[in-house]
Amino acid sequence: METREPMKNKGVRFVKNGAGVVCRIQVTNSICVEKFSDFPQLGRFTLRTEGKTVAVGKVTALSGASSSA
Repeated sequence: METREPMKNKGVRFVKNGAGVVCRIQVTNSICVEKFSDFPQLGRFTLRTEGKTVAVGKVTALSGASSSA
């Protein structure tokens, strides 16, 4: 597998199939996630739209963690 230089452009909206991406995701509803290294069962995610899976991945970091208990 070839390693490429990271892209600095924040305007990228699409990537090729099979590409590895580090991104920040913001959600509107509350969800329960943990870092994959701390709790593997809650550290994975799947993004779906219109019944199709568009991305799968691992949570590597959390920011703005809030508790709404």
